[in-house]
Amino acid sequence: MSVTNYGTSPLSRSSTMLNAASSTSGTKSASKTTSNDALSANDFLTLFVKQLQNQDSTNPMDSSEMMNQITQLSNMQMMQNMANYSQANYAVSLVGKYVKATVADGDKTTNIVGTIDRMVSKDGKYTFYVGDKSFTAEDITEVSTAPAAASDKTPAATS
Repeated sequence: MSVTNYGTSPLSRSSTMLNAASSTSGTKSASKTTSNDALSANDFLTLFVKQLQNQDSTNPMDSSEMMNQITQLSNMQMMQNMANYSQANYAVSLVGKYVKATVADGDKTTNIVGTIDRMVSKDGKYTFYVGDKSFTAEDITEVSTAPAAASDKTPAATS
């Protein structure tokens, strides 16, 4: 099978393939994408291999374009690793901090106030504990180093 060249550059052809694949929702890999429909590294590699298999034999992909796409994949993976590291670093930094969290469970809302005793990471999700009460980062409404003292709540006198 060959791809017909309609006067577009190899780069614009690959961009079109990536755009078309990102809007596909019926494939197995597309069903595993994140909620913002971002392409994963596996999706990128699958597209890259398909592009190589189906390229026009009279106008093959330029080797510099292939290197550009591999570099883009590498950059994407590095940025994803940095984001994961940053998220983990933030989660660990909350241990020992005083927090206020609001946990909604159906019609019931629970307010949790206190110092985070520990943090558990499972499958990239972080659960925090104040005593025996648990909550996620999305539930946190306030973070401080210590609880506000009663004297801190009164406005300072002005002269």
